[in-house]
Amino acid sequence: LIVLSLVAGGMLMTRPISAEEGKKTEKKVAKEEKKEAAAPSEESVDPKKLPHGILETAKKAFPDAEVVGAAKEKDGDKTVYEVELKLKGLTIDIMFSDKGVMELVEKQIPLKSVPKAIADAVSKKHPKSTIKLAEELYKVADGKQTLDLYEVLVETADKAEVESKLTPKGEVKAGGKKDQGG
Repeated sequence: LIVLSLVAGGMLMTRPISAEEGKKTEKKVAKEEKKEAAAPSEESVDPKKLPHGILETAKKAFPDAEVVGAAKEKDGDKTVYEVELKLKGLTIDIMFSDKGVMELVEKQIPLKSVPKAIADAVSKKHPKSTIKLAEELYKVADGKQTLDLYEVLVETADKAEVESKLTPKGEVKAGGKKDQGG
């Protein structure tokens, strides 16, 4: 990454570049920096130092799970907290408002548990692909969890990673390339 940053920044060059190419590179770097600044910032937090009630609520919701981490995320002027749990080798992320209210639960599910409607929709959209990770996303209202979406990480036939969100019926809600594989 450092070498890529140096190359993108024009500090490490394998060949001389023209002034025009240099300006394009500078604009590209500035655009990437602006995009990073606009993205939510996340910082790790000691779970014991979370606002009152968050850790207790997470443990109560999943009493058999182990707390493995926590984070505080700033998205614009909104602060949210995330508690990461592990249960039987699978990850559970719980999002809380700054007031300590549980808002969203993301539960990783075993790949063999991916519903047929989801698997079929992924196969239709990305033929010859492989689901690498699957999560159930639950909206939380008044302490009650309701299955809202499935989020799947897919490796396509051309080795690109694509993340898609689908309704429980298999309707694609969102999705796009996450990363280019090699």
